[in-house]
Amino acid sequence: MDQYQITGTFLAIGFIAIIGFLADLIFKKKNIPDIPILIFIGLLIGPILNLLDQELLFGAAPFFTALAITAILFDGGLKLDLDEIFGGAKAIPLAITAFILSGGLVYILATYMLDYIFPQNLFFAIVMGGTSSAVVIPLIEKISEKRINTKVSKEKIEDESSEKQDTMKSMNRIKSILNLESAITDVFVIVFSVTLLQIIAEGTKGGVLNQVLSGIASAFAIGIVLGVIGGIVWVRTLAISDVSGSSEQEKLRSYDDILTFTTAILLYGISEYVGGSGPLAALTFGFILGNGKQFASAVRMKKYVPAGEMIRKFQHEISFLLKTFFFIYIGVILPLSNLILFFYATIITIGLLLIRYVTVYITTNGPSKIEVTDEDRHIMSVMIPRGLAAAAVSQLPSTFGLDWQLAEIVGTIIFLTVIITSIASTYGTVGKLVPNVVTNIKKKIGPNKKKIGPNKKKISPNE
Repeated sequence: MDQYQITGTFLAIGFIAIIGFLADLIFKKKNIPDIPILIFIGLLIGPILNLLDQELLFGAAPFFTALAITAILFDGGLKLDLDEIFGGAKAIPLAITAFILSGGLVYILATYMLDYIFPQNLFFAIVMGGTSSAVVIPLIEKISEKRINTKVSKEKIEDESSEKQDTMKSMNRIKSILNLESAITDVFVIVFSVTLLQIIAEGTKGGVLNQVLSGIASAFAIGIVLGVIGGIVWVRTLAISDVSGSSEQEKLRSYDDILTFTTAILLYGISEYVGGSGPLAALTFGFILGNGKQFASAVRMKKYVPAGEMIRKFQHEISFLLKTFFFIYIGVILPLSNLILFFYATIITIGLLLIRYVTVYITTNGPSKIEVTDEDRHIMSVMIPRGLAAAAVSQLPSTFGLDWQLAEIVGTIIFLTVIITSIASTYGTVGKLVPNVVTNIKKKIGPNKKKIGPNKKKISPNE
């Protein structure tokens, strides 16, 4: 890489970061979702105006892909709460059902509409199987805020606080379910995709299936063991460095978030170097930290530092940068000239929306059904966005020497699903909310009656 390329790369990264900040600010101030803005900016500076050298982004993509996979799985591990999992979390059947049905539909469409053959169609189905927490959570936050602010007391002003509390509880519950669902499906997308690509890569070398699977199982075991050891050691390290009541405490705490994430990156690299699975190491490390209290108790540690809470802000900032890069990158590579690809992507997007309604219906009406209101069911039914995990994983086939060219159609589907989700959830749900509240008030008051006069009374037939 020459000096021009290095300078151009730094300029591109700085420019992308500023655009991401402005898009996020617009979302917060004007309720206009930031991801479509980022994709449009990518379209503008890429295929439309040709202001950005695509080779710069293509060169940086493998690095950002590895970093994104580490960050997504680490964050996913942090969100996998043991108490929720073993306490019968409602998000688990939702996540599994959504992943299987969505992936199955995409597999069929890819086979018979796109003429993909195995294993390309299976990989494509896995990539499209999960929702995106980077899109879901900000939208849920906005919907929650608007629902609370638009709730109207039906009888007395004193009842408003209790009604708001009920609404907050309902939204927090839905937010928790959708957040855990997206975290689980992100893990599914990355782990299953990487596993499939490893099987293909080893198979092309002439390996027997049993040997290939044994090698992958060994890599997984190494990754998990390194993640567990690293997690327990780091939980103990954080506890030792936490000097309560000391003036040095703030100094120590100020570096822990950065060091925690860099430790996840280090474990990823060590695992890959010794023949293990880097993604599994990052996932397991995050899982140990997210459930540090339970694991600290298991190894008889007297002191525990809640690492999950501590690094949340830093993790959000990392995710922000990665999200900005990938969605602008998607805009740059979108095939504007290939209208047939847009048509196929539109069909798949509509299919994902329809299958989402089926998924929500099954999980809210089965034996272990999720108890939700009609408004909550509507919100859950439109949460189909594909995002960072899909964008990152779609870049992986090229690193394994496979010329599948999936990034363009994956990017187009991400764009369409985000647009549909943003409009349907942000405007559709809120737009239906106010009329519904007014209707309920009218039902309480009673139907409007035409006034004849203040002193008029009904005349009986005898009169």
